[in-house]
Amino acid sequence: SQTDEDGITLEIVKRMKIDKGIFCEIGCGNGLENNTLILAAAGWRGTWFDTRDLAFNYKENKRFKFIKQFIDNDNILQSMDIGFKKFNNKEIDLLSIDTDGNDLYFVEHLLKNSIMPKIVIVEINAKYPPPIEFKIDYANRFEEINDYYGASLSSFNSIFSKYKYKLVCCTLMRGHNAFFVREDY
Repeated sequence: SQTDEDGITLEIVKRMKIDKGIFCEIGCGNGLENNTLILAAAGWRGTWFDTRDLAFNYKENKRFKFIKQFIDNDNILQSMDIGFKKFNNKEIDLLSIDTDGNDLYFVEHLLKNSIMPKIVIVEINAKYPPPIEFKIDYANRFEEINDYYGASLSSFNSIFSKYKYKLVCCTLMRGHNAFFVREDY
C-alpha cells in the first residue's frame, strides 16, 4: 500500500475473524502499490480492475484475476459478476475503490444493487474535511484536475450510513483512504 493501509486492513480482518476471504480492487494501479496486494500475499482470492498494465508478468490462476478494463456505472455490475463467477461466490469480503473520480457513484451503485462487501476502502478527497460534503459530477471519462476529484469523507459517510456501514478508520499519513465496515460486523 502507499502508507499504512496494509496494517489497518490486516487489523480489521483479524478483528472480524476473516481468514482467507475474497477481495476486489477497482483501480489497482500497476499492481505494486495498492490496498489488496497484502491480502493476495496472505492467501486471499480476488480480482483487480484497472486500465493500466501490471508492472509484472501476470498469469490468471485459481486465486487471482486481473481485468484490464475501464469501469463506469454502465459496466460495473457486469464486471463484478466476472469476479463472482471466477470464485463461485456472491459476496466480497473486502472491496477497494480508487479511481480518483467516480468512486462515490460506484459505491452507491453497488450498494443500491445489493453488492454489500463486509469491508470497503475508498479514496477520499481530504482537501474537504468534515463536515464539508463535496463530490465531483459523474463523468464517464473523468480527468483529475488539481483538487477537483472524488468525494469528501462526509459525502462517503452519508452514503455508507444509509446502507448501515460504519466508518472505522482513515489512513494516518495523508488521510486519503477511509475504511467502512458493515454494521452487522
